[in-house]
Amino acid sequence: MTSLEDLKHIFLLIVTLTTPVGAMLNSFLLLANCRNLSELPPSSLLAFWFSFYDNVNLLSSFTVSVPSLFGTFDNNANSTSAACQAHGIIELISGLGSISICFGLTFIRYSVIVWKVYPRRTFVAIFVVVSATTAAVVSVTPSVIGNASTQYVLRASGVYCMAAWYYSPAFTGVCLSILALPLCSIAYAYAHIYYCVTSVRVKIVVSITPGQEAVSKEGTITVRAANEVEEVGEKQNALLLQTVTIVSTFLVGWMPYAALVLQEVITREPASALFDFIAIYFVLLMATFNPIVIMVFDKPIRKNAGRALAPLSKLVELRRK
Repeated sequence: MTSLEDLKHIFLLIVTLTTPVGAMLNSFLLLANCRNLSELPPSSLLAFWFSFYDNVNLLSSFTVSVPSLFGTFDNNANSTSAACQAHGIIELISGLGSISICFGLTFIRYSVIVWKVYPRRTFVAIFVVVSATTAAVVSVTPSVIGNASTQYVLRASGVYCMAAWYYSPAFTGVCLSILALPLCSIAYAYAHIYYCVTSVRVKIVVSITPGQEAVSKEGTITVRAANEVEEVGEKQNALLLQTVTIVSTFLVGWMPYAALVLQEVITREPASALFDFIAIYFVLLMATFNPIVIMVFDKPIRKNAGRALAPLSKLVELRRK
């Protein structure tokens, strides 16, 4: 039967092999778009920062898994070393930062569809700075307090450091309270967006004769105006699909870890090493595949990625000739 130490070694090996792939994908997305940040629309700019937080998470996990795999990291159970504190801070900042970006993406779609207000890039810049500052303050607090019940510890899986949720009810309560507001807001926003899209969508009966008026729920409009409304609606639906896909990927990736936190809070016992690994590995997988999702559904970011690959494709063509 496989011992716990052998199991941890397998966990570390899996993380060590996975995180570089995700880091390379996110780094490519970031490098391909960093020169054109001024050209990205607000939603794409937030998606860029989403990839940034994912990359930080992956690189941080890699810096723990590799030393642990070769025995140079303090991987004793419940280790509270300085390296573990630093890793825990970075992990929590990336997690809180990611959920704030999801909230920002949802807010932009909500303001455009429901309020008919188009947020500017200035709003995105302020939002990113405020959310990053808040995440940093919350994440650093446990180490500053220095209380044994709030410090970050090496988790049961041995692949990352984080708060002992079962042992620090006060800090866990603060984190859950911070997460509850954006999550509830996201749920409400999409419910309201769905209601608006289904109940207020203009249903046009277009006549064959050009210029003739078409009947809709909103009254009478010309065929040309009707086509313009339909075109704008299709564009917003595409942007809505982009946002929903990115946010859904995030929620699916973090759902197992949310279940782990709730289990530890309720039972006041640490989760098993296997459950702990599965929960954090879902997060790492989400961070690995997220740049692919962003490039598929975000046209401006995909366009910049294509530009970055253009010299490589030309080189391949020249070699073939």
